[in-house]
Amino acid sequence: MLNRLNLFLVAAVAVRANPIAPLAIDTFMGVSLRSGDANVHLREINANGNRFYVNKDSSAYCPPDISGLDCSEYGNNTVFAYNSEVQTLGLATTLPGGQQIYVAADGALSYTVPHSAAIPADALVRNFTYTPGPSENEVGSLKFQDAGFSACPTSEMPIFQIFATNIPGYTRTDCTGINFGTTSSQPSAYQY
Repeated sequence: MLNRLNLFLVAAVAVRANPIAPLAIDTFMGVSLRSGDANVHLREINANGNRFYVNKDSSAYCPPDISGLDCSEYGNNTVFAYNSEVQTLGLATTLPGGQQIYVAADGALSYTVPHSAAIPADALVRNFTYTPGPSENEVGSLKFQDAGFSACPTSEMPIFQIFATNIPGYTRTDCTGINFGTTSSQPSAYQY
């Protein structure tokens, strides 16, 4: 007959024999691909102000006043983190809690503010598909709901905002369809 200690030992051995595998997270940088359009072709896709843009610098930030935090270890690049298990996308940050990427009701590719998991109720967080390039030096791709993205002009030209096009709330007609290319990642930021 098994007593409590024996049950605990059996459970402990079972857990040790079947460890939970860590999530496989792929990291990459984004590049806009649109042959024939010099405004958006081969341009980095950057996080800035909770949205994503072409021809706008990243808003990467590292707070200099945190004891023990060495900001020289972080980059200024926008680095994406893809979880294939649940088809979600985030920003590759060191920030506690991370920063989740979502598609807003109007199609705007967006991300959460630091230290908050708040996402609008009508936003979409799943159905991203990342396909790595065939080799390290070749471009991969990112899609949302099996479709591409658009680069839409802003009032600050030549800055273009990135939108997912395969949702009912996307109604812009002044945009350029792009492929969201992916490349090897560089050092990520602390937060955006």
